Amino acid sequence: MHTDGEKLPERDVALLEAEVRRVLHALAPYGVLREDALAKACRARRWRAGQFETALDTAVRRGRLRRLPFGFYASASTPDDTERQTSDERR
Repeated sequence: MHTDGEKLPERDVALLEAEVRRVLHALAPYGVLREDALAKACRARRWRAGQFETALDTAVRRGRLRRLPFGFYASASTPDDTERQTSDERR
C-alpha cells in the first residue's frame, strides 16, 4: 500500500481510480455490504494482491465510502450523487 506522500506511476494511479469506481459501482445497488460480499461483487479475486484493500482505503480516505462496524461498507453519498460523480468523471 502507498502512503499519501508517495508518488504513484501514472498507470498505477489510473488503475487505482478504475478500481475505486468499480467498488462504488458494485456497492451502488445495495448501499451497504460486508467486505467479503463487496469483494465478490467486484470480482476482486482477479485483481492484483492488495489492490482491493487499497481501493477501499482510498475510497474511504477520499470520503466516497464509509467504513462501518463489523466489516461493512456503505456508500458515502446517495445513489444520485454517485451517478452524478461517475458521469462527471467521464468528462
